Amino acid sequence: MDSMNGKCLCGAVTFTAHGVDTNAHSCHCSMCRTWSGGPAVSVAVGSVSFRGEENIARFASSAWAERGFSKQCGTNLFYRLKEPNHYIMSSGPFEDQTKFTLAGEIYIDEKPPTYSLAGDHSRLTGAQFLASIGQAPPRQVNAGATKLRSMPAMSDRHNKAAGPTRSLGNQA
Repeated sequence: MDSMNGKCLCGAVTFTAHGVDTNAHSCHCSMCRTWSGGPAVSVAVGSVSFRGEENIARFASSAWAERGFSKQCGTNLFYRLKEPNHYIMSSGPFEDQTKFTLAGEIYIDEKPPTYSLAGDHSRLTGAQFLASIGQAPPRQVNAGATKLRSMPAMSDRHNKAAGPTRSLGNQA
């Protein structure tokens, strides 16, 4: 695990991340795709320090997690578990992309047909991913016509149960 630098598109926010897990993971759930405009590709970090933090907007996407992005240019920066203050950084803003390897994909069953990611790595459905972190899949009622989600929004389940030492898609 290395320390790595990054910045948003306009440079209003810069960061140094320590303990960067260079095994990147991609999520295809609807929340991550809506947030990122495509599959979200992220890496777990041990810690991160920001400069220009006043230019970071934070959106509480659940009771326990938030997403951060540049107020100036909109660059997606991170997904953060509020407790225990664990950051999962978007891989795109890192200056050196050559260190990252795609190690896995989750919610492959929600991936649209418009793209496919190459390589030999794990590909888990939403149910498989949830089982891998000890969570039950969402419960269906009325023969599937109406979904009752007993779990929070998909993307916000990514590391809730896995805790700070589990990276996205270890998957998560």
